[in-house]
Amino acid sequence: MEVSKITVILALTALSLAAPNSLGTLNTEISVRQTTITECNSYAMLTERISDAMVDTISDIASRLYKPKRVLKAALVRVVEESCQVLATKAKQIKKDIRSECANNEINMAAMHVFGGLCTDKGGFTPLADDLLAGYKYVVSACIPSMHPILHGCPIEEIPEDIGVAEGHSEYRRIMLKHLKCVFTGIDDSDGMPLCGDTPSLKRMAVLFELLTYPGPGVAFTMANFGL
Repeated sequence: MEVSKITVILALTALSLAAPNSLGTLNTEISVRQTTITECNSYAMLTERISDAMVDTISDIASRLYKPKRVLKAALVRVVEESCQVLATKAKQIKKDIRSECANNEINMAAMHVFGGLCTDKGGFTPLADDLLAGYKYVVSACIPSMHPILHGCPIEEIPEDIGVAEGHSEYRRIMLKHLKCVFTGIDDSDGMPLCGDTPSLKRMAVLFELLTYPGPGVAFTMANFGL
């Protein structure tokens, strides 16, 4: 056993002497691989950080929203307002971190003026949010759980982590439109959905909560994109 240990030590020593830069190069390559994909240059990671910051807020708001028998427009407007205000507060801290952590942060800052196509960085609504809420009537709360199988049947694709912040918004847009088109099809094909009240309102609610739950930065949508 002792001979084996000595042999290994001598072999490693010989390797380091024969190629003194090899281990350093290897360490550098490992370090680069570990740090290349960050919130500074990955749209997916930046979006994930924003989304993680909103998870508890959206869950709490949704649980309160569904307590009455019907989710009326006034109640939905209030929760979207609250969500946008919380999102603006969370984004402010994230922007502060990015300024200190990312050497070239202009692209990140430019993207973080709007989130999910719904909320501005000041906590206000975009035209899309206004339009979604304007046409909303009501949804019956008791049938909201019926949406869960539909949502689970339409998983949101992952954005590749190597897509940059400047390019990522188009991929996010494609993914969310595909996801919500699937959700709309599930609503239309479900026998129980007519009991939920106004079907177009249910679709509008789905758009609002899916985009608020996964609020990609720097993206714009129109009602026509969703066929609403």
